[in-house]
Amino acid sequence: MKKILHFFIFIWTLPQNLLGLTLIIIYGLPFKTKYKSAYIYDKFPAEGISLGYFILFDDYEHTVSEADIKHEYGHFIQNLIFGPLYLLVIGIFSELNYRFHFSKSYYNFWTEKWADRLGGVTTRNIKQ
Repeated sequence: MKKILHFFIFIWTLPQNLLGLTLIIIYGLPFKTKYKSAYIYDKFPAEGISLGYFILFDDYEHTVSEADIKHEYGHFIQNLIFGPLYLLVIGIFSELNYRFHFSKSYYNFWTEKWADRLGGVTTRNIKQ
């Protein structure tokens, strides 16, 4: 039953899963660990991104905190909520906030505050 559920989730979040798998293959990212239902990969040329079942980090062993993992898992939950619309509803706004700093702190923007809440982030050392 669990495999059937994960199959339907994979299909529901298919655009993100395909993009995540494509990036993993293109960059040859090594698998690091599993966190709950998400698979974490390392050596991505950006700080962190959640795409379907895949969470990609730049330097997992040296710069990624527990809060970072929980935050990206919060985006994984947003993937589950929005399914194929995730990239339009969350992804684009999150990326624009990262590039143009819509809020004083990256994590104060609505997409990021919500991801923190969903992932269970209670405290954070803000990296500016």
